[in-house]
Amino acid sequence: MGARVRTDILRLQPGARARAAGPALAAALALVGALSPPAARAGGAVSWGGDALLERFHTSDLFPGGETRDTDWGVRGTLRPNLTVKLAPGYRVKPWAKLEAEAYDVFHGRNVQRWWAGFDLKRAGHRLRLYGGASHHELYFPSPSGDVRFDRTEGGVELRIDVEPRWLAQASLEYRCDDFAAIHGERDHHRVNFYTGLERDLGQGRRVSLTHVYRHNSSVTDLYSYEQNDLRLEVARPLAAGFSAAGEIQGGLRNYRTGQAFATNFARQDDRWRAGLSLERPLRAGLSAEGYGRWREVDSSRDVKNSHVLEAGIALSFTR
Repeated sequence: MGARVRTDILRLQPGARARAAGPALAAALALVGALSPPAARAGGAVSWGGDALLERFHTSDLFPGGETRDTDWGVRGTLRPNLTVKLAPGYRVKPWAKLEAEAYDVFHGRNVQRWWAGFDLKRAGHRLRLYGGASHHELYFPSPSGDVRFDRTEGGVELRIDVEPRWLAQASLEYRCDDFAAIHGERDHHRVNFYTGLERDLGQGRRVSLTHVYRHNSSVTDLYSYEQNDLRLEVARPLAAGFSAAGEIQGGLRNYRTGQAFATNFARQDDRWRAGLSLERPLRAGLSAEGYGRWREVDSSRDVKNSHVLEAGIALSFTR
């Protein structure tokens, strides 16, 4: 990601750390109250709902692949209100919006807000989803020549179908554009992600799913163009004392397509691995607590891009 010198310019003074986490915390708590509106109207034909998630987590490296390991604590608030409209015969329309806000104790420059809005059309176990999202001035990594920041826009379509009893098939196509600040304009790129997956409901809260992801990234200069294939396995099951557990493991291969032998990423290959485990327990109706741990690793043919990241956190989720 380039040389990293004086990353301390992004750090807050000790007295300002609490203020850095404040916006995400306040936003999540505000939505918990907002998600308790009056009951459904028009005889149940229209209803409000949604969910809120508040996380406190620690990461072993906020900017993996650089010269230093930048550990930090963060808070993340996720708010997702929705409106459900029942249509005949058996169709439901659900417009929704989502805000995700992150704030960090030390690296204040990494604070970010991401927005999405979407539209679901449902019938029985089938669902068609259209959505779009954006973020502004997001920090990619700090640099002495000027922090590398970008504006993100994305949009996609997702189709979920009940193909057999307890079998669910899903496919989605997503487009994303990252527009970097002018000084780093060579990093501008467009990415297409194609997801296909199959899930099996084993009953009694147990499920297993397998997902393949193909990513095609086109950089305006080809310096950062690549193709990537990922395969992800997810499992979930209930445990004793009201707990439930979920785990995932993913492996992938990224091949860079720079096209020029002088490019730093020429013929570069990355093996990319990730795994996660979570434990969740309901506290009362609509409210649950969760603890999780996640691991990510990149083993690159360009050794300076190797990375190893551990993240652990706790979360409260509210659903209406």
